Amino acid sequence: MAGLQQPRPQSVATVAELAYELRLLKIHVGDPSVRDLSRTAARAGTVLPHSTAQDALSGKRGLPRLATVLALVSALGVADTGPWRDAWRRAGQHHRGLDGRPERPAGLVADRRHPAGEPPAPRAVPARIAVVNAARGAALVESLPLEVVVEQLAEMSEPDAARRLELVVPGRAAEVLSEMDDGRAARILDLLRLDLAAGVVAEMRPSAAARLLEGLPGRNRSAVLARLAPRIAAGVRAELA
Repeated sequence: MAGLQQPRPQSVATVAELAYELRLLKIHVGDPSVRDLSRTAARAGTVLPHSTAQDALSGKRGLPRLATVLALVSALGVADTGPWRDAWRRAGQHHRGLDGRPERPAGLVADRRHPAGEPPAPRAVPARIAVVNAARGAALVESLPLEVVVEQLAEMSEPDAARRLELVVPGRAAEVLSEMDDGRAARILDLLRLDLAAGVVAEMRPSAAARLLEGLPGRNRSAVLARLAPRIAAGVRAELA
């Protein structure tokens, strides 16, 4: 569109700015409806509920899942999603208070220029989960910010990621898998010991648990469900129905 500002994911620093750039991208490609985006994602084999897409575009519900952002920009025709992954990571760092700047209301974009003579402050480089042993890697999974963990595990083989997650508390493993691409998260879940997989699923919202269990072979899915408390299993089964 002539005269329309180009989306700049590389300039994102906050959740509000991430939402703004996503809306700008949506307008830039013709402003399709969120239901159209949901259908486009489904044709590509990705789950993107229209309500989830709307939440990411509004920025009013906080930081969206990384998988949601990547599915959304892919449905909007973006081939290279790397800059949007980086944008999500920076927004997550700010959202969790790592850089100390105040969040701006959704829809506003910051003036990102640094004052004259003041270079940007250097950012600490997070420890690498992949280059330490499984026990040390598990400790990093527990201690690093969630978005950093998700990003680093995405670069590892699924068996290596599973070995780290087997050594963390189920609640943390559930948080990590819930932020991953559903297909990859399901494959990692399938590599966990059955009792641990059930413990992780029990810590998830029923809708998130159902998305992951849909990616498991039927026999493994049934085995995990059989180890859940009846009330939790009923909620997950209702989502699977």
